Amino acid sequence: MKKNRLKSLMLMIILSFTITVVNAQNRTLTGSVFGEDKASIPGVTVAVLGTTIGTVTDMDGNFSLAVPADTKKLVFSYIGLQTKEVEIGSSNNFEVVMKQDYIGLNEVVAIGYGVQKKSDLTGSVVSVKSDEMVKMPIARVDQALQGKVTGVVISNDKGQPGSSPVIRIRGDNSISGNNDPLVVVDGILDVDMSVLNPAEIESVEILKDASAKAIYGSRGANGVIIVTTKGGEKGKTRFDFSAYASIAKVANKLDLMTAKEQFDLLSTYPDEGDNYNDIQELLGQYDAATPTGTDWQDVIFQDAKTKSYNLSINGGNEKTTFLVSGSYYDQTGIITNTGYDRQSLRARINHKANDKLNLGFNIYLGSTKQDNTRVDTPGGSGGGSATQAANRFSPIIPAYDSEGNYSSPFPVSAQLNNPAAIINERIDKLKTYKATVNLYAQYRILDNLTLKTTYTNRFSNYKTNFWAGKALLEAAGIGKASIRNTNTSSWLNENTLTFNDTYGKHRLTVMGGVTISGYESENVGALASDFPTEALIYNALELGRPDAQTVNSGYSENFMLSYLGRVNYVYADRYLFTATYRADGSSKFAENNKWGYFPSAALGWRVTEESWMQEIKQISNLKLRLSYGASGSQAISSYQSLASYSNKTIPLGDSFYTAVTSNRIPNADLKWETTTESNLGVDLGFFNNRISITADIYKKKTKDLHYAKNLPYYTGYTSQTQNIGTIENKGLELSLSTVNIDNDFKWYSSFNISFNRNKVIELGEDDSQIYDYSGGSLGDGWREIVMLKVGEPIGNFYGYIYDGIYQNEAECAALAYPVGACEPGQIKLKDISGPDGVPDGIITADDRTIIGNGLPDFVFGISNDFSFKNFDLNIMFQGQYGNEILNLNRVKLERAGTENGLRALLTDAWIEEGSSKTIQKINKSTGPASSRFMEDGSYLRLKNLSLGYSVPSEVTRKWNITKLRFYISGQNLWTITDYSGYDPEINSRAGNLARGFDYGGYPTAKTYTLGLNLSF
Repeated sequence: MKKNRLKSLMLMIILSFTITVVNAQNRTLTGSVFGEDKASIPGVTVAVLGTTIGTVTDMDGNFSLAVPADTKKLVFSYIGLQTKEVEIGSSNNFEVVMKQDYIGLNEVVAIGYGVQKKSDLTGSVVSVKSDEMVKMPIARVDQALQGKVTGVVISNDKGQPGSSPVIRIRGDNSISGNNDPLVVVDGILDVDMSVLNPAEIESVEILKDASAKAIYGSRGANGVIIVTTKGGEKGKTRFDFSAYASIAKVANKLDLMTAKEQFDLLSTYPDEGDNYNDIQELLGQYDAATPTGTDWQDVIFQDAKTKSYNLSINGGNEKTTFLVSGSYYDQTGIITNTGYDRQSLRARINHKANDKLNLGFNIYLGSTKQDNTRVDTPGGSGGGSATQAANRFSPIIPAYDSEGNYSSPFPVSAQLNNPAAIINERIDKLKTYKATVNLYAQYRILDNLTLKTTYTNRFSNYKTNFWAGKALLEAAGIGKASIRNTNTSSWLNENTLTFNDTYGKHRLTVMGGVTISGYESENVGALASDFPTEALIYNALELGRPDAQTVNSGYSENFMLSYLGRVNYVYADRYLFTATYRADGSSKFAENNKWGYFPSAALGWRVTEESWMQEIKQISNLKLRLSYGASGSQAISSYQSLASYSNKTIPLGDSFYTAVTSNRIPNADLKWETTTESNLGVDLGFFNNRISITADIYKKKTKDLHYAKNLPYYTGYTSQTQNIGTIENKGLELSLSTVNIDNDFKWYSSFNISFNRNKVIELGEDDSQIYDYSGGSLGDGWREIVMLKVGEPIGNFYGYIYDGIYQNEAECAALAYPVGACEPGQIKLKDISGPDGVPDGIITADDRTIIGNGLPDFVFGISNDFSFKNFDLNIMFQGQYGNEILNLNRVKLERAGTENGLRALLTDAWIEEGSSKTIQKINKSTGPASSRFMEDGSYLRLKNLSLGYSVPSEVTRKWNITKLRFYISGQNLWTITDYSGYDPEINSRAGNLARGFDYGGYPTAKTYTLGLNLSF
């Protein structure tokens, strides 16, 4: 009863105050808000100091606000800008210029199932805003993060249009599991970043340490990337349009011999071996009238074009805001008949049903088409990749013979396709169709208690069409075609309850929730070969020879149930505490191991809020952070804990029958990988945050690794996935941002550098494991070339130490050659061991050792932003140091014979004693895997150079335009590297253990762009 009376009394007081305020509002203030670049700023909050009376600026930066007569100050606030207080005086109209908030301590960032002020963060979280996305034209959001974020290594090592870069946050956690970070878009988990339009992004947050990412439990072990897309804003309907067109050229070509150079070389030093006749036949085809012959690199490369268009419409009122956007992106590749295009449509609606209930709807529809060519392949019977073939095919041979057919290699039996045939007669097309629907309801139960529930449903269709014509070796002279169709669908329901309140100097936020999700995938495929006609390619598989037709299908599903909770506590704006707990249950594991439990805790201390720090004016921000926690991984395919079976075709008599055989032993003890991580960080700002520094040191350890344990042959199985082994990553991250000049001419700089050291701690009973990553086309000496070893990092190359060239018979006699008879001019390897562990004067497998590593010692990025009046300039460098690349292309290109080779053969090949110590005698073996082909992969690259001009707002207002900006830019314009291949940012192999391979990869493009941004 007393409570009801109290509520009634409080309500009367509030109503009386409201009436009084309304009666006192007898003055209207108007004005405009601009940035330092004189451009108007929509969405700025304008409030009467000390009250709840306020409004926001419209799309032209204008505002109108009725205020009480005794109002003395207005407060202007906007994320990323310094809050500004303006004295009213007697004026009724104002022009307010807002300055950039250099460190953005009051900026709100996404932290997973909520948001938090930057000043209150205890974890290691980095934020990249939308203005960073528009500084260079990009197809994918993750490309905009390269070189900008500490602890995040992004490698565009698959240069083919539409390919996904490799992203690693603070190193690799798993040997055989997935090491990719979790991507969360507007609360939707496990989003493929290829579907995102960079023009629609509001911000990207990267959660790196355990405190920040533990709220995602098993999904967050590899780090979390949270993407927030732009939403509708209340006010006048606004149209935003952006477009650009680009032209790209291959950044680098290999220095290969011309037809005359190959002719002269082989004429002077004819091979006396088995292919002597082949060489003579090749020399007979040389045409002196065309000494350059065929430049096969020019045959496959082209100038590529890209065009991109984005249009969005947003607006709304106090009740409902909306945004609808559409985009079209079309890119041709620098290798002929490759390309990528994407079309997307997105709609986002938020509706305030009443004072307590908010509803939201988000839908995405998109399709992509990717035209691929054969790259990153080992060669062999498949005929090599497009770049391999273009580099090795003899320039003496024309692209087509006298009858218009594709010319053959010499000898005809060589396992190498005509490069023109690869790009013209091979189709590898991937089409995707994706749809996502996300609904949410948020209900304010009490002023400080909110319930939110979301439901997401996603559908994807992947269709691959493949055709290889008879001119290609992989078609075996009969033609080959296939179609595969894969459908995936997933659903996710998340329910969270959040309590948020302030008690004097205490601020407390408590969040708890439950989530449940499901995923299923089904696929069907068909393959046929030996067609009577090539006209229908893959559109009539039934025309293939009946006994050369196969069909297959598959299905898988998994489910997860999770409970989660988090507590954020702040005392006096200086003492910070965060605790998180999550329990995940996954259907991928056996009954006794389905659940994983992942706690974390973090402390923060804002030292500059202490009274004794107030006198140190030079230090404007100092915060210390300490965190520790655990996260897990279930990044394995479904059913790994169960036995599996495969079908076999068995002939019995005149018929064939299908039999089922076991191919995997069950493992009822298979459980989660678990990563524990500690992090110590400091955020430091000087001189009103004109200089800001962030430093983090971390150490994380992943145990119970999902490891493919080799099994004894007598079991009948090759391996079994078991929880064996431990990997450690530890590192240092530093970032520096400075405001160098800040007046009409502005100059802002940023620099970041990240060091990570990876080490295998234990592998159960094994000390090491050797893997075959060659693909076999280079011979037996190139099969076992990757080593996983306790005490060493992953990504180690394994082979012999190259020791020059045998110069005379005496050197041959002193050290036995491993294969065949030794003779001067052959490669020389170093004797470092023997059966007893000491050098024995014989080159054997015991002399193999670790010869390099594909992981960099550090990665870095440097960016400078300049502006003067309406001009802006961005210069960004990005690079890495200390990684090595195994250049497998040189294994063939440094041999010559009937195939082409590097121009270096003309000067560096061994001729006689003392003539060379780098390249063996012409047409002799380059030997087994050795350090000879290891190269330094370090590089410094001018990643982006862009110049923009914004038309002055006083001009655009006359045209009813809010913003108009033109820009020109260039990407990958300049690279410093000692690497001799197409590009140091490359990897031709897949898998966590294979880093730094180069064997016929897709080269990097140098791109020039012209574009515009328009708002009205």
